[in-house]
Amino acid sequence: MNKKGITWGWEVIGKIILVLVIIVVLIIAIGLLTGKSNEFVDKIRNIFIFGG
Repeated sequence: MNKKGITWGWEVIGKIILVLVIIVVLIIAIGLLTGKSNEFVDKIRNIFIFGG
């Protein structure tokens, strides 16, 4: 029962990390495509680091 709980927790953490990685990759890709990478990525980075 305890082992099951730990496994479930890691699955959730893994999914959250995966989603965050995908979001960051998309943000960087969009930034590069629009040519506004610096300003846009800095804003997003500030949101992630400072919570907005």
